[in-house]
Amino acid sequence: MFLLLRRTCSTTAARVTQNEAYLPLVISRKIEEIMRDASLRSKRLVECTEELSSALAKNTVHIKQLLSDEFQGGDNLLVDAKTATDELYSSAEKAAAYSSLRFPSTYAANMHVFTRLAALRPGFVPASVLDFGSGSGAAICALQHVYGEREASPAAARQPETEPESPDNGAAEATTSPVAFDVLAVERSSYMKAVGRKVVESFGLGSRTSWASSIDEDGIDTKARDVVIASYSLGEAVACSGDKEELDSLVEKLWAKSSKYLVIIEAGGAGGFSVIKAARSLLLTKPHAKILAPCLHSETCPMAAKMFCSFGQHLDRPRFQRNARQSTKGHESEKFSYIVVERASNMEHGGAAAAAPEPRPWGRLIRPALKNKRHVMLDVCASNGTLERRAVAKKDEGYKEARKAQWGDVWETVPRCKPSRVTF
Repeated sequence: MFLLLRRTCSTTAARVTQNEAYLPLVISRKIEEIMRDASLRSKRLVECTEELSSALAKNTVHIKQLLSDEFQGGDNLLVDAKTATDELYSSAEKAAAYSSLRFPSTYAANMHVFTRLAALRPGFVPASVLDFGSGSGAAICALQHVYGEREASPAAARQPETEPESPDNGAAEATTSPVAFDVLAVERSSYMKAVGRKVVESFGLGSRTSWASSIDEDGIDTKARDVVIASYSLGEAVACSGDKEELDSLVEKLWAKSSKYLVIIEAGGAGGFSVIKAARSLLLTKPHAKILAPCLHSETCPMAAKMFCSFGQHLDRPRFQRNARQSTKGHESEKFSYIVVERASNMEHGGAAAAAPEPRPWGRLIRPALKNKRHVMLDVCASNGTLERRAVAKKDEGYKEARKAQWGDVWETVPRCKPSRVTF
């Protein structure tokens, strides 16, 4: 696996550096082919991506407003929200442009989350998957990369070529074999569905993947799935419906269709986190629901109204994404919020999850470390469900690690100093 995804700061172990994610070469080539088929030349690609970026920005604002406690409704906002969402996938051209703009980033975020799930539950391999809002298939491909039966070629583990002239720049070779799980991909846009079919088929997933336009579509398999995924899709569905009650309805349906794990991923920032926080609050009212990641507790989220919890995954930009973003920069950091919820009944039948619980870390950093000459202040969401700020003094063990700590890192041991009085 070419992706290492949990940075940990401890007083007994060195900090592990987060690696960059690379898009598999076969997917990179397929997206370039899709762009050629859609006749996306440079000028038109720029126009499409600018329109898409504007629509995505509007969606973020709409989601935040719709899920706000102070939201009182408004016809203009609801119409504007639906229009912005519909603009994303209104043609084959825009579907191809969206894939060139966002596929590598969403793929990297999903790889981050699924690698984390695999580390927490090493004995688990899914047999069935539901991907809600599948889009161009980034979540399915990322899941295959983590759980699929494959033998990675040597090129998958090494850094790809970086010469600007290389047409494969920004991709890593990956050899896949038929997946060991069945996939039901739900995507309402026919244009995105067409793109998704081509991408997942290129990655060896076509024969085990079926497609539907709605989670309630007649004739689809209604059985519960081992893993249910909603990757960058719940917030979009809420914005499109213009009704914040739609979020509760969708989360209820997705949880009912999950037999083991429900994975929700949204864009980093206040808008995306508001979706995660609302879904988390609802799921905690359900029997057998346990927060597995990233939270270190299953208490009420202590984040205040204007705070948000997000993570970052570095990724190498393929050439087509650099062209879509009109940038020569060869890498970026995808910011995202996520939650993995485990059905507790899954923990009663043996496996690693049934073992005695291990001691929990002190907390996860919710802000960048505040550095002074003689100490470092760490703000964390602690494993007891509260927000805490503690200082690591220069004379304390772990001071060097504290100075290198980054937003989202897990800090294992409780610092010696008492909590500071601070209003978060």
